[in-house]
Amino acid sequence: MVINTPQSPTKQKVEQSLYYWWGYALTLNTCYTNLCAKVQAEKNANNGKGMYKVYNDFGDVRYE
Repeated sequence: MVINTPQSPTKQKVEQSLYYWWGYALTLNTCYTNLCAKVQAEKNANNGKGMYKVYNDFGDVRYE
């Protein structure tokens, strides 16, 4: 028997979360994934502007 805890959530519970879908949507956003690809050199120069603000909150969400 698997107990549903925050350390071992079920797939169904995870996919019901707004945070899951927000993160998933970010992975599909080409503007954001392009930003993730080039942000290392520009992050400090543009800190707090536009999509950089989102990047500072969520980081690199690209899948390998």
